[in-house]
Amino acid sequence: MRKDVLFISFVFLITAFSLHPLHSQTAATTPDNNVEYVIEDIEGSNVQVLEENAQSWDKAQEGQTLETGDEIKVGDGSEATLTLQNDTQVHLSANSDLKVGQIEPNQTRGFFSRLVVIAGTILSDVQKNLLESHSSFEVEAGGVVCGVRGTAFEVSNKNG
Repeated sequence: MRKDVLFISFVFLITAFSLHPLHSQTAATTPDNNVEYVIEDIEGSNVQVLEENAQSWDKAQEGQTLETGDEIKVGDGSEATLTLQNDTQVHLSANSDLKVGQIEPNQTRGFFSRLVVIAGTILSDVQKNLLESHSSFEVEAGGVVCGVRGTAFEVSNKNG
């Protein structure tokens, strides 16, 4: 795969998270056991959401939920952070476009999540106890899928 099309790097840096407010404690599951991403932090004014089957983009709001098929686009001079299950955060840098490919609960009170990086860079801090709940967290970019069980990592897609 061409280096200029897709660059995936795993960054195991604790200090990287001191730069971004990724450690929110807001719950991201609803009482009926649905699993969803919650937009926790928006910096700047250029963050939009396209809900599945919608025809137009809407301005993103803190506290808004994202479900399977929804897309979030972060424009120039803006950033956003998504939270899943209290302990997993995904930070979108400026000029990033991310689609929630799939998010659903599993039978062991965990979840399956696949995010698709259409363009830009995301920094994920995935909870360490995914093995206990048999949860699965995956990120796809440019046709490559990365799955983790608890770590911090960055994914960039230069193709967008």
